[in-house]
Amino acid sequence: VLKGDDESSRIWETVIGLDPSKILQLPESDNFWSMGTNEGPCGSCTEIFWNMQRKDIPENHEDQWIELWNVVFMNKRLNADKSTSELETTCIDTGMGLERLASVLQKVNSNFETDEFSYLINGIKTTLNNMNSTTRIKETSEKKIIEHYRIIADHIRSCSLLISQGVFPSNTGRGYVLRRIIRRAIRSAYQLGSTEGLLAKLFPFVESTLGKVYSSLTENKDTIISTLSSEESLFFNTLEKGLFHLEKEIQSLTSKELSVDFVFELYDTHGLPPDLTQIIISERGLSFDVQKFEEKLENVKENSRKTWTASNIDNKSESSSISQFFESCKNKDLKSSFSGYELFSCSAKRTNANVLTDANRENYDNFSYQDCKVQAVKEMEDGNLCVIIDPCPFYGFGGGQPCDKGSAFIKGCHENKYNVKTVSSISGELSAVILEPILNEGVNQYKNTKIKVGDLLVCKVNYIERRLVSTHHTATHLLQAALRKVLGNHVVQSGSSISTDRFRFDFANPSKLSDEQIQSVENLVNEWAILDYPIYTHLTTIEDAKNKDKALGEFSATYDRLTQVRVVSVGGGKINVNHDTNKSSNSKIKEYNSSPNISTELCAGTHLNSTFGVFPFIILSECSTGSGTRRIEAMAGISSAKHLINSSSVLKKVKDMIATFNKKKKIELVSPKNVELKHILSSKSLEYPAEINSNVDELFSVCSDISKSLKSKLDSDLVVENLLSINGKIVEDILVLDKSRSLDLGYLYDNSNQIMSVTTSIHLMPSITNSQVFDTIDKNTSNSKQIPSWSSERAVYLSNKYPQRIIITIQDDSLVLKVGSDVALNNLGAKSVLARDLVKKVFALVGGKGGGNSILAKGKLNSALNPNDTQSISKFLESISKLIY
Repeated sequence: VLKGDDESSRIWETVIGLDPSKILQLPESDNFWSMGTNEGPCGSCTEIFWNMQRKDIPENHEDQWIELWNVVFMNKRLNADKSTSELETTCIDTGMGLERLASVLQKVNSNFETDEFSYLINGIKTTLNNMNSTTRIKETSEKKIIEHYRIIADHIRSCSLLISQGVFPSNTGRGYVLRRIIRRAIRSAYQLGSTEGLLAKLFPFVESTLGKVYSSLTENKDTIISTLSSEESLFFNTLEKGLFHLEKEIQSLTSKELSVDFVFELYDTHGLPPDLTQIIISERGLSFDVQKFEEKLENVKENSRKTWTASNIDNKSESSSISQFFESCKNKDLKSSFSGYELFSCSAKRTNANVLTDANRENYDNFSYQDCKVQAVKEMEDGNLCVIIDPCPFYGFGGGQPCDKGSAFIKGCHENKYNVKTVSSISGELSAVILEPILNEGVNQYKNTKIKVGDLLVCKVNYIERRLVSTHHTATHLLQAALRKVLGNHVVQSGSSISTDRFRFDFANPSKLSDEQIQSVENLVNEWAILDYPIYTHLTTIEDAKNKDKALGEFSATYDRLTQVRVVSVGGGKINVNHDTNKSSNSKIKEYNSSPNISTELCAGTHLNSTFGVFPFIILSECSTGSGTRRIEAMAGISSAKHLINSSSVLKKVKDMIATFNKKKKIELVSPKNVELKHILSSKSLEYPAEINSNVDELFSVCSDISKSLKSKLDSDLVVENLLSINGKIVEDILVLDKSRSLDLGYLYDNSNQIMSVTTSIHLMPSITNSQVFDTIDKNTSNSKQIPSWSSERAVYLSNKYPQRIIITIQDDSLVLKVGSDVALNNLGAKSVLARDLVKKVFALVGGKGGGNSILAKGKLNSALNPNDTQSISKFLESISKLIY
């Protein structure tokens, strides 16, 4: 107990009946609890220690005693000046170590020797032995080997439980905590000689020990295994490369400290996280200056922000000069307060319309222009002007939203007009606008009045573009809310890109969305849009945004430097449902409905006043952008309405095309073309089923007709994308080779003699001739495009159909390789096969070049493979027989 806490001592002695000799009064350094050096509640504590009576250490050794229980009496508050004051509401905080209690009851020396941990650690040892890890073990210290076993056991439990609760690896928030835990376990596995894939193989042991209590482990078994497997696969190669460079640097060290520059290079170039580097070198008695590393990282980020800001200037040679201009404006403490939020609500100061001539008045309206004073100006080499104006109605804060477009002219000098080319955010309250002079015929550009400091510019934002962008920005908030409702609260935004005609939204999720999930998300957003929920914004402190508003957002160091942040809320207020505007304002008959809180996010972007403008909302595509990250492309409001109008005629033509094609295919069936590969048929026992030589000219001609009927290149490309997907499903292969049953992992990775039992299907597709083209209509060009290959679409389709196989599709010189989702699950005892490694080895054998990710890779053969050329096919198969047979 705390020295002087006689009340606690008395209770232990008289109420509990403890021998006074076992009650120790210790100073505040031992028995006074606080939140470190931070402000907050604190108080004296009493702790229970248990004598383990270990025989392997002396009787008076400190490790004989373990802290079993701690009770904190919260009756004080630690203030900023380190003084303490009385806490208004007192409480007791008690904590008992469950596994420490188990170690006492089971009479073992530590948590890791209790029955649950012993079972798990024995499982790790067995699995590593089955992987022949003893031949690759890196660690020599027996003490360290035991420590690595314990790290893996502790971390695999934590990772499995986190994933089962909807947390997935990412680069922010709790997802990054999970990623760090997984990577620490991977490093310990590597030290024990593990090859890629250990963590996923250990999950059954976790499920056996904890699955009876935590049903979420069993319910989410496949998700946990696939997440662990994917994360380990991605990091293992990075770890090997990073450790190689780290070891090389350590061997050349002349001191006990690594340079911050090298640690940063490991992180930035080779992908080795600094916290893991710190753990690794500490085991060797080395260190690096963590504070200097954090400072360097922040400086790099700041320089990147400056470079990005200056990169908005087209003339790259001026970047340095512009950066200096920006710094000068910051040093002068200039402001350019953004007035764009209220731009269309008549609350900002406006130019009097009477000062405009009749000719000019028709181009402006009272809702889209305002007076802005020039604070600073710099003339650029290309004739453009970089100006600081206050207020500034043009958006330029980024966050996925493009900067505003618009125009400006000097007040009282209407003939000198400028287009807003771009807007760059310099700091929180300072933005620069790049103006491009509009040179009218008959006006001598050298006699134009120059913009100077103190001038008033009449500024106009392009209302139509702003409205379209705001619609899509609001839609991103609704989309994230819908994704979290359908998939779970693990969904967080990881990026976005908004334009006038569509938007892209990246988010954390471990797996592909099903068609049903996509439909549910789409329906939910449309439902919220139709109900016309109000959208509110307010400024608040970062702490209140986190704790009171519960706002979603990346609470980074950038936000921490701001005194106030902007919160955008969808719903959550009162809706006046009494729409009778003829009633007296004094009428007491008012009806209100409470709207649900749909979304609350940190956001500096522009939005609609209500959700109705988001309708109709449609999802165009969903795909992967990396491990644990998905991407949705979607449209909303006016853009999607136009898209649906155009699509209706397109869909009818696609329907007619498929019907015609299928009908023609049935009528024109001819005798199958038999391809005999006698040279290798006998040695490989492969069968080559006969397929019809599908006539795809019909598809190409209809593709041309459809693309001609569309009005923009973007929509044409989308239809072509859809048609390629259709081709991948319905156009039959010329030849299918699907009797390969083995993959030589030893030849693939040069480090084992392991053979994987897996079927590899090789699909030789119809050739595309150079003469077959389709037109892409673009009002600015009359160029045509060659028909692209649909070998990728075919590979994905076949892989979804046969997830237990490796699929290879070949169309002319295009080769695509897809590893099925069940290949790893069906071969838990083998090293994971990465598509990018496999395709590189294939190209090394047959001639070609390519790359990709862990599940899909593609590239080009040195020469096209003709599916009707028996000799070429024989040579191709002979070449890859060292790897696939």
